[in-house]
Amino acid sequence: MKLLKLASDGIFAFSIVPLRAAAILGTLAIMGSCLYALYSLYAKFWLHSPQGFTAIIFVVTFYRE
Repeated sequence: MKLLKLASDGIFAFSIVPLRAAAILGTLAIMGSCLYALYSLYAKFWLHSPQGFTAIIFVVTFYRE
């Protein structure tokens, strides 16, 4: 177990792979939220979604605390 911990420390301490993975994951999350927001606008104007649907989607998708 100690050797596995030492190996993981060696891999993650001197590598930029975790940082790049986090950046890629964050970029994918932002792109996904933007696509979902665009879909909610499409649903509002062309599919006649219920009143308040688009506002709720935008608040849930882009709310930042």
